Amino acid sequence: MAKTPGAIPLPVEQPTPPIAIASEGDFAESIRAVLDRFDVADTGDGIVALRAARTIDGGMLTGGAISSLLKVTMEAVDRATRGAAPVGDLMDELAARRGLGA
Repeated sequence: MAKTPGAIPLPVEQPTPPIAIASEGDFAESIRAVLDRFDVADTGDGIVALRAARTIDGGMLTGGAISSLLKVTMEAVDRATRGAAPVGDLMDELAARRGLGA
């Protein structure tokens, strides 16, 4: 393509550079802990949330991709935990077994 004399070149828009996640695995572990607290990690929405979180933890993504995956993750966690009661922790379970109550 020939340049036109006196033409002003337009700036070329560069794509958003990938963002490296500082520490891999932390986000997916946090999401897993929330889902496990409500015992919904194996539901459809729980699986979607974990998969999206692992993708975020996986490495180089653009800002737009991270934003979209965060939205998917949080919506899936919300749907998975809506109406679910938190399960007790190990100490609650042991107390219940011994008849001490929670």
